[in-house]
Amino acid sequence: MLLARRWTFILALKISPRKAYIEAALPSRVSAGLLSSAVRRPLSALGAVAYRVVQKGEAGRVTEADSEPAHVEVRGVSLAFGRRRVFDELNCSFARGRISVLMGGSGTGKSTLLRMVGGLQTPDSGSIRVAGQEVEGLAEAGQKGARLGMLFQNGALLDSMSVFDNVALPLREHTKLVPGEIADRVHDRLAAVGLADIDDLLPGELSGGMLRRAALARAIVMEPEILLCDEPFSGLDPPNVSRIEALLTHLNRDHGLTLVVTSHHMATSLRLAHRIFLLRGNACVEGAPAELASSRDSAIREFLGKDGDEYLAHHQPEFEAADS
Repeated sequence: MLLARRWTFILALKISPRKAYIEAALPSRVSAGLLSSAVRRPLSALGAVAYRVVQKGEAGRVTEADSEPAHVEVRGVSLAFGRRRVFDELNCSFARGRISVLMGGSGTGKSTLLRMVGGLQTPDSGSIRVAGQEVEGLAEAGQKGARLGMLFQNGALLDSMSVFDNVALPLREHTKLVPGEIADRVHDRLAAVGLADIDDLLPGELSGGMLRRAALARAIVMEPEILLCDEPFSGLDPPNVSRIEALLTHLNRDHGLTLVVTSHHMATSLRLAHRIFLLRGNACVEGAPAELASSRDSAIREFLGKDGDEYLAHHQPEFEAADS
């Protein structure tokens, strides 16, 4: 019946706007009959169990888009601050070349998880791997800057340094580039985020949108594979939210960057994300925006709110065509 190289179970959710169920299947050649009779549970019965959502494929097959390798893997991660437990054996993974958006209520650990992926916070237990290597090992091998870039909340540029020096700082600290090469790289990244002729300005002399774009230029100046963005839309007016959204989409689509983004901005997150990771109850509920918007779990639908309803209504014809 089964031809399996290893006994490792994958948890895969097949979902459409009208039905949702869990299927437990082996990563091996499994007959269609066996797969169709796999264990199934309603989405509303999942509670706080972490699970992976995939689009429906043929005869229970995981679609190509959802079988992409994980670029970041979080396995069995636990963390507590004093008596407050933030994560209890959290498991999730972020696919290579995709935009993953972390969402959840205040205090659910979105920014904390991002800091752990970036190596700025150490979990009490568990493993965080980037491209197959432990995050701590990246720092020890001097590869962290080449793998990971981080856009901090509110930019976090150094107030006493010019924009040019802020963006150039990682290159000066971690590369052997000569000044001319550094200048070329800095100006290239500033141009990529739509900024010019601001080399000598201090961060305090920039508008909120310009400050965020300058911080984004610094985050990508080392040409990272993965970009971590902590609340990139926070405090921005609608035009600047749209600019940052367009820049992040461009970095992913045209340059292949893997993005992991925390956000409270629901409408933008639904448009931006390939997959949304909803942190709740020390666990992670994962799905494509439309899949979560059509969830049978009322708590998920309420969290997405009217933005989720509008997103689902806008894309409903596509879902019906895929489900037919």
